[in-house]
Amino acid sequence: MGSIRAVKATLATRVLVRLGWTAFAVLAANVVYALSHNLFDSDHLAENIVRGETRRIAMRVDANLGRDNGNEEPSSAPDDAVSFRVIDATKSILAEQNGAFVERASTLATQDLYSALFHVSRISVDGRDYIWGVARQRIAGRDALVEIALPSALQGAHWRAVGDELSLHVWVPILPSALAFLLLAHWCVHSGLAPLSRAATTIRGAEVARGRAPMLAAERLTSEIGAFLFEVEAAFSRHASLLRAQQEFVGRVAHELRTPLGHMLRDLAAVDDAKARAIERNVRQLNDKIGKMLAWARLDLAPQAQQHAIDLAAIAEAAAADLVGLSAERNIAVLCQRQGEAMTCGDGSAIRDAVRNMVENAIKHTPTGSRVTVTCGPGPRICVADNGGGFPKVDSVLLLQPFWKGDASTDGAGLGLALVKRIADSHGARVILGSSAEGGAEISLRFPLPETLAS
Repeated sequence: MGSIRAVKATLATRVLVRLGWTAFAVLAANVVYALSHNLFDSDHLAENIVRGETRRIAMRVDANLGRDNGNEEPSSAPDDAVSFRVIDATKSILAEQNGAFVERASTLATQDLYSALFHVSRISVDGRDYIWGVARQRIAGRDALVEIALPSALQGAHWRAVGDELSLHVWVPILPSALAFLLLAHWCVHSGLAPLSRAATTIRGAEVARGRAPMLAAERLTSEIGAFLFEVEAAFSRHASLLRAQQEFVGRVAHELRTPLGHMLRDLAAVDDAKARAIERNVRQLNDKIGKMLAWARLDLAPQAQQHAIDLAAIAEAAAADLVGLSAERNIAVLCQRQGEAMTCGDGSAIRDAVRNMVENAIKHTPTGSRVTVTCGPGPRICVADNGGGFPKVDSVLLLQPFWKGDASTDGAGLGLALVKRIADSHGARVILGSSAEGGAEISLRFPLPETLAS
């Protein structure tokens, strides 16, 4: 169970991470393809160079023509090594940079310039290799030809062409789509598994110990999740049924044993013999153990009681009255005192059992002639303190475990404080073990402030 609880990542997160790595691999593959296509295919690279450079020149010229109309500042000037001409439909030159060289390159390319939409050629001028190209671009609202010529080895143009292709074919179309796909996949998986999260919450809140299996509403889910939750619900139902049968068996056994024990106590009380007194003492201890086992079983079998306003001081006085015989037998004074209002909400019968066990535990483990003080308040708290030897020097968690007794010769079943802990947990209260002002044991119950009282 600990290893399962240690897993923090949700399935949706794991799917998102795996899809993220897949998207990264796709992006990387496209980047490698684009780079290799341009590095190893010179014709493809030349076409990309012409497309990119003519587009940049057209944007520059378009911005220059619009400056007098209040348009924004033009883009950066073209590379000095790039020669170009911009020619409109009337064959007028709108802009140029080393236009004579471009005209010479155009002649060498032997192309019909004015009918071209896009064309690229490799030419040699004065023993040097050049890329010549022409493309139609939209400038100032009309078609124009942008003709360029640049050295084949111009690295700046190469990298600009590669960057343009990556933007056009990788970053712009793939990256946003990949991010949108990842978010959609995460939402789909998360919403698809939401019924499992709700089922886990239902299971955590189920009172299986009381024979109530969680209702997971598996019939309203998808076939895969529904089938899984149906089996979980069936397993919990079988477990709850078996547990309830076991609890009922324990309760019946304890109840059946108390009847003959009562008869034995009545018969022994009529025998005037020292050995009978010893047997009677052992039978009383056995009867007390069975009584606590029966109380433990009732906590599991009894339905949740209605919540009522409870005066802890009245509960303390009633518990002390229940133990008058035991306190008189051990010559121990039980004092009840109130320190302000001590009100809470809950099951009065269960809280009375808890307080009775607290007082009984103090009476039984305090030397004869000692004193037990029950203090109620201020607020929803009750404290039982004595002037005996205090609690054993062990972990307080161990003291509250059922059937734990520090000394095997100690009377009792080791269920008293465990019952207190169970009743406190069912009311959201805290059990605090400590030392009293006189050096004895002190056990406190601190209940949450009831909402009705807090308002």
